[in-house]
Amino acid sequence: MTSRPLSHSDINGTVPDLIGRMCDGLLAQAFLQHGDLIESANILYMHVGDVWHRLYFDYGIVFWRVQHEQPENYEASSEGWTFELTDLLPSLGGSSHRIETIDFREVENATVAEIRFDSGRALRITNSWDADLTFWSVI
Repeated sequence: MTSRPLSHSDINGTVPDLIGRMCDGLLAQAFLQHGDLIESANILYMHVGDVWHRLYFDYGIVFWRVQHEQPENYEASSEGWTFELTDLLPSLGGSSHRIETIDFREVENATVAEIRFDSGRALRITNSWDADLTFWSVI
């Protein structure tokens, strides 16, 4: 398996300085169509300080945005779409964790983000370029 770090041209937006900071909210927004899970990590939200940092992908490009409002579930019923939030902090073993590292790389037609926390666990976000689908896992 070959991999390479992402270049600056692969990132859209300002990468926030989150290393060493406490994350007290970590939400994955899943996308469901007619009740079927399409992707588990359409958007990742990290609450650090007083803002939510929004991380998402589009065909391998990493997007960083900031929002001040609490993310919420929503539904586009006419389209059969549902966007549901999952709290990921319990999967990491607690209610808040210090961010130790955030790494991005390309691996076999995918962009992978790994966010390591002081719990010794990490969150892996994988965006498949072929299908443009994004999924999370705890490692």
